[in-house]
Amino acid sequence: MRYLRRARYRKVREALRDAEPEEHITEIAAKWGFTHMGRFSVDYRRQFGETPSQTLRRARTTRPSAMLPSSD
Repeated sequence: MRYLRRARYRKVREALRDAEPEEHITEIAAKWGFTHMGRFSVDYRRQFGETPSQTLRRARTTRPSAMLPSSD
């Protein structure tokens, strides 16, 4: 069971790194079966050393500008 939970956390982390601008942490976590966001956030931070929002923020700021929508 522990293996499956860790695998789900890894999938959430990948999804946060690849998230589209309109995607939210709650939606991504729920997609992978996490329903209690407080517990999810605490356990995520324990595993990865950062909060889900930090992962998402870093991924969005380090994306190549070619992948960002144009301002035209």
